[in-house]
Amino acid sequence: FEHVLAAADLLHFRPGGGENVLEVARRVAAFRDELRQAGCPGALLVCHAGTMRLLSSLHAGGAIGEAALRAASSPNRIGYGEVIVLKD
Repeated sequence: FEHVLAAADLLHFRPGGGENVLEVARRVAAFRDELRQAGCPGALLVCHAGTMRLLSSLHAGGAIGEAALRAASSPNRIGYGEVIVLKD
């Protein structure tokens, strides 16, 4: 039943009553912005595939809602132990 609800509103669906994709995207974007404001020239992040998809989507640009929806609707093609490099 949850998959039907998720398909109806992918951006705002709360799996198990937790955060929705938009809330997670805002949290990930805030973290990314903190790294930039700290003047961090580079960083190594170890995280789950969902966070990696969000970071990649945010890096591609657009409004945060668009980035969150892009990340949530893309198939998970990130392999176990895969490295993704994002450059400004």
